[in-house]
Amino acid sequence: FAFRDQNGIRPLVIGQRKAVDGSDKDEFCVASEDSAFGPLGFNRVRDVNPGEAILITPDGRLESRQCVNGMISPCIFEYIYLARPDSMLNGISVYEFQLELGRRLAKRIKDRQEDEDWEIDVIVPVPDGSRPSAIEIAGCLELPYREGLVKNRYIGRTFIMPNQQARTSSIRRKLNPIPLEFDGKDVLLVDDSVVRGNTSRRIVDTARGAGARNVYLGVTSPPLVAPCPYGVDMASKREVIATDRTVDEI
Repeated sequence: FAFRDQNGIRPLVIGQRKAVDGSDKDEFCVASEDSAFGPLGFNRVRDVNPGEAILITPDGRLESRQCVNGMISPCIFEYIYLARPDSMLNGISVYEFQLELGRRLAKRIKDRQEDEDWEIDVIVPVPDGSRPSAIEIAGCLELPYREGLVKNRYIGRTFIMPNQQARTSSIRRKLNPIPLEFDGKDVLLVDDSVVRGNTSRRIVDTARGAGARNVYLGVTSPPLVAPCPYGVDMASKREVIATDRTVDEI
């Protein structure tokens, strides 16, 4: 049994495959993202509609009912950070969404370069979520793309850690620079979002410590001005860096 809230804030999709026991029956599954289907041999059927309930019966039938009128009001952070790039949410490719973020940010960078005479030698993503956007920015600006930061995959998501000491310690261990890609260069770091700003500050310091001459920080997400109460354990409003600051102040 599965259902989706009437605003469609979180994603939910239905998958289908032929029964693995060799019978002619169909099997169904429900998951938050369709990227789960491929490894299990399921094909994507459709999104669960906002306000819809799904029942898969013991004998394998799929029944659905629209319990309340709904509308799609999805969480934008799913596309920016939470969902895998190989997922399709609400008919929108997460990967294509992130490429479009890169194209839009590249246009803003071009506009700023004309006004402020920015010199950029290399584009470096903050792994992992910003890679598609950073690749697109590098293509639009005709600049080299380099993997200058290596991620420790055994460190969790720092923005949801319970206290500042844990976040600072984890940020220090999370990313390690490749000095060859920073030394003496003007570097554009591309990140997917800024929540508190702790990670961003540390990453900029890391790039400078690795020898970067100038560091520019491009962020693909719009400013996050408030915590999300719908299933994401984010900071309180007083901790979110964009709550009472302009983009220039950040």
